[in-house]
Amino acid sequence: KQWHDLSAAVQIMAEVAIRHQIAQATAEKEQTKLKFEALKRAVDSHVLRLTSILDGPVSFDRLASAIQAMDVELRHSDLMPSLAVPADGAYNVLRTSLTETQKRCQDLNTEMLRIAEANEELHTSLR
Repeated sequence: KQWHDLSAAVQIMAEVAIRHQIAQATAEKEQTKLKFEALKRAVDSHVLRLTSILDGPVSFDRLASAIQAMDVELRHSDLMPSLAVPADGAYNVLRTSLTETQKRCQDLNTEMLRIAEANEELHTSLR
């Protein structure tokens, strides 16, 4: 009987520990979700600013300033989630996704600068 009581107590402690881990993971998930939404709003705001700069006659200085402001805000804010290493091996998936997204952002940035330069040349030649 003592063995059964001890086994039941261990099982209850394990369930409590698991519930605690679930609650902690849920809280972290909600916090990350809020950070992601704030990050999305910040990026959307910068995209709107960049789009407005590119809609009219393009000033390379204004464009470079806007890109730099976006870079500074996103790099030095607490909006960028810190990636803890998940125990389930999802870290590699997240790391790959981050690398691909960073490359895509760099490609878009390069393309935007190329378009800005072309627009500036066009604007200059039309004067």
